Amino acid sequence: VGATYQPGSRVTLIPLPDGNVLIRGGNGPGGQSFELRQYTKLQLFNPLDHSVRILAKSTFLGGIHRTTVLLPTGETLDMGGDRSSMVQAGDRTFSPGDQDLGVSSAQKFQPPYLFADAAGTLAVRPAIIDNKIPTLVTYKQKFKLKVSGNISKVTMFRTGSKTHQLHNDNRLVFLNFEQHGNHIDVDMPYKPAQAIAGDYMLFVVNDAGTPSIGKHVRLRLVEHDQIDV
Repeated sequence: VGATYQPGSRVTLIPLPDGNVLIRGGNGPGGQSFELRQYTKLQLFNPLDHSVRILAKSTFLGGIHRTTVLLPTGETLDMGGDRSSMVQAGDRTFSPGDQDLGVSSAQKFQPPYLFADAAGTLAVRPAIIDNKIPTLVTYKQKFKLKVSGNISKVTMFRTGSKTHQLHNDNRLVFLNFEQHGNHIDVDMPYKPAQAIAGDYMLFVVNDAGTPSIGKHVRLRLVEHDQIDV
């Protein structure tokens, strides 16, 4: 992303339930300190207007041995780092050893959409309150959900393999829906080109941009309906 504060390699991206993208890592503007060389602040990219918002500082190191995953709470879990980044550039007295060991640490990050104000007041979250939400869904399927709040988006985040900075399954799918009072009618994707079959977290997002707790659904092909997995 050209407009980000820390362009360059070693950037981890993860879409959030509201459609924005969380950015971790990258190259800093340069300087003597670690933070200037390897920027440690998180960023939020809005793909609609291409704006970038600089967020909280993270104490995590750079390098390729790290990962970021989305939790059902709408928070992210940021893990690992690269041991070779723990020393100043050009330090010849340090033997980095096995970089594959990474850094055994993790931090949970709460994106801004979980807060109502700068004082840290938690936002009112929408909820999927229907206990009959299907756990197995198929293409072209329609179903009804009981929800709280005024819903502006319904999204599915694909869960899958995750290693280092690599997450080839990393994708967010926007679903068509209609709200009728405290119910929404949701349309599943029409074909696999819109959403690969597999496991997803289903979110509803209210008109303030705050997501619900994610619910697990498994999207599968019609011909596999007779198989319970």
